Amino acid sequence: WVGVVLVGLLLPLGVEMSLILRGVESPPREVAALLAIMVLTGGLILRAVIVFGAQL
Repeated sequence: WVGVVLVGLLLPLGVEMSLILRGVESPPREVAALLAIMVLTGGLILRAVIVFGAQL
């Protein structure tokens, strides 16, 4: 669950909030891609946790 919350939720939220507070209207393409990859990775970790947890 730590990976889901940290990688998939808190880190992308923190980066987005820091950009908003600095007044950046839209993040650079590389940052947006990295944030999207982090959210997808968090979703993949969540899926793995649920699938492996169901097998126990």
